[in-house]
Amino acid sequence: MELEAKGLGQLTEEEKKELAELQPRVAARKQQKKEENARYRRVGREDAARVVELEELAGRGPLTVDQAVELAELQPRVAQRKQKKNHDAVPFRAGKVAVDRVVELEELAGRGPLTVEQEAELAELRLKAQQRQKQKEDNAEWRRGRKAAANRVAALEELAGRGPLTPCWT
Repeated sequence: MELEAKGLGQLTEEEKKELAELQPRVAARKQQKKEENARYRRVGREDAARVVELEELAGRGPLTVDQAVELAELQPRVAQRKQKKNHDAVPFRAGKVAVDRVVELEELAGRGPLTVEQEAELAELRLKAQQRQKQKEDNAEWRRGRKAAANRVAALEELAGRGPLTPCWT
């Protein structure tokens, strides 16, 4: 990196300007993400705890109308969170299964003609695999940009003698 050749504290005016521009954005985004994650987890824990509490009350006797309404609102939300947690890994597994099936169908095609159904399945799976690959590349490009900005801030701060910030993706 060009900045590594320079000594500590020797930022050019352009580098100082770049640091001043990038540093607040990286710090703000890191703080925002931290707060969003904490809020999401806190609300989920509170909802789950309240559902448990209301279900225990229901086991001891009839709930009030307000409690029954609250339970009816919270139960689907808690169940959806649990399902989402388990469901988040499904696309990755499905993508791997699709790629494996494409390989299998291509091997079959190498040995002889495929049936009409197999040809249709192969065409569909190839399209899905291409879309998945494009999405993975787009996501990777976005992450590289975010990391590059955070690394640039850390490098500029180190050169300025302040010590590096913790990168925003940790």
